[in-house]
Amino acid sequence: MRIAVATYEKSLDSIVPEKFDEAQYLLIIDIDLMKIEHIVAADEAEVPSVHFAEKILEWDCEAVLCGEIDEVPFDIIADGNVTRFAAAGCTVLSAIDAMNRDKLDYIRNFAGGGDCQGKHRH
Repeated sequence: MRIAVATYEKSLDSIVPEKFDEAQYLLIIDIDLMKIEHIVAADEAEVPSVHFAEKILEWDCEAVLCGEIDEVPFDIIADGNVTRFAAAGCTVLSAIDAMNRDKLDYIRNFAGGGDCQGKHRH
């Protein structure tokens, strides 16, 4: 299974930021092998959070572990049927472990948004 994790640094020990748009890197990880397959840097795009959202779909990730997501990247990710998990403050490794044990909350709406309107999958 492939997932994406928004981080401050390029390692599995990096911390997941409070907000998706604060991430400096997006790690694409094969969690069966616990291997980083690809690293996307924020400085690759004018709007990094949108670029990250597009890369999550491009790399066919099943889930993203991150902090609060603004509306535009949220819609891109949610419309791509990618599950969104709240992992802010965790290391990449601890976030993956928590996800595997069903200990992470779903991100059901964009930052500042109201309740889930049923348009997006968890």
